[in-house]
Amino acid sequence: MIFYAQIHEDGLHPIQNSDSEQLSRLKLHNEYKFVVTQPRNVGHHRKFFALINMAYDNQEKFNSVDDFRAWCTIKAGYYRRIETPGNDLYLPESISFASMDQTKFEEFYYKFMDVICNFLDTSREEIIENIVNYI
Repeated sequence: MIFYAQIHEDGLHPIQNSDSEQLSRLKLHNEYKFVVTQPRNVGHHRKFFALINMAYDNQEKFNSVDDFRAWCTIKAGYYRRIETPGNDLYLPESISFASMDQTKFEEFYYKFMDVICNFLDTSREEIIENIVNYI
């Protein structure tokens, strides 16, 4: 069972009607195990793709935005290594909503931004100022 809620002074408040229905299925005085995550912020996800597009438009080494994103993701440390005969293969980790909560995504976002800052030889402040044009 998955539902979304906010914490208020008087307890949990379901976000939507469907969340209320889920919460109402829980029986009083029973014990439940909860795994708490902070759901991804869709606006932050869009900002991430604006960051990619902005950086891609300001570089000339990559011919594909997907290749550029994969390279930056690996450089940010989000990859899995496959041992092969000869050379190892590195594949970027998924950044899907299912694979990262908001806390992990924020950590990834700033590491990714640092990769771009180094690659484009610019500062975070300059990127933040210009990213607005890509959202």
